[in-house]
Amino acid sequence: MRIGRREALRLLAAAGAGALGAGAGIGRGPLGPRPARAGVGNIAAGAPGCGRVALIFNIGAGYDPALSVIDTLIAYGTPATMFMMGWWVDWTPDTARYIANQGFPVGSHGNLPPELTGRSDDDVKQDIWAAEAAFLRTLGYGPAPYMTAFGGAS
Repeated sequence: MRIGRREALRLLAAAGAGALGAGAGIGRGPLGPRPARAGVGNIAAGAPGCGRVALIFNIGAGYDPALSVIDTLIAYGTPATMFMMGWWVDWTPDTARYIANQGFPVGSHGNLPPELTGRSDDDVKQDIWAAEAAFLRTLGYGPAPYMTAFGGAS
């Protein structure tokens, strides 16, 4: 099902601004609100007039997920991709399985919160592999072949 930008924004408002973690709303970083600008930070410019929006949710910043967001997405038949941190998958395996069993694609959000940009290459590899191992242990399969880095760092 495809939905337009207005419908996506209405859906997010209905879901409580769309964050799966308390205090971690859209456009909100660890230090508070962040401006959302095309081509800057986590916001990327799409093709003008394409009429599509992709919803992604990063899970595992240390807050319990607001499962009502999942229920709202399901009720409206709205696709979204869930990016889970490996430590969180290990910590709440039943909730991780519940989200994955709802048919949402699940990608990796890394394993631990520290930004990857300040870590060595070997440490980054270990972080990604540790997250994948958590997915394998809990879900029985690895994450989808894409990732969002903690803090949007790149």
